Amino acid sequence: MLRVALSLYLLLLSGLSLAQYTPKKIENNDLRGKKEILSIQFLENKTHFQFLIVQSEMGQFHLEQTEDKKLQKSVKMDTESAQKIDDQFVDKFITMKYMMEKKFEKKCIETYTLFMRGEDLKVCKADTSRMSMVGEIIKLFKANLI
Repeated sequence: MLRVALSLYLLLLSGLSLAQYTPKKIENNDLRGKKEILSIQFLENKTHFQFLIVQSEMGQFHLEQTEDKKLQKSVKMDTESAQKIDDQFVDKFITMKYMMEKKFEKKCIETYTLFMRGEDLKVCKADTSRMSMVGEIIKLFKANLI
């Protein structure tokens, strides 16, 4: 009788110790993850806008427009169109960042911020040549969002 009671007591203790166990957090590597390829952020009338191209884990490309960090529009793109936009964006980004003469101002009123593969570029309002190049990129994004 004592052995049965002791066995039940040990069984109860082992059950309680298992109840306290919390499993490790499971990684969620599902296919809905996105990788940002390139983007442009800007402030207009106190509203933050962003155009970006993202790639899903399955290799699909999407052109997205956000307003105050809320998705406004998303268009699925074929690889060829995404590559065309990427090529033009990269060309203009590298030209603006490394090949154009830098204009040093004490007060730079930042208008646009461009992001590309871990690098960023801030474009000042007074820098008209860079502003016109960014305008071309935005027109390209808007044309593909239709």
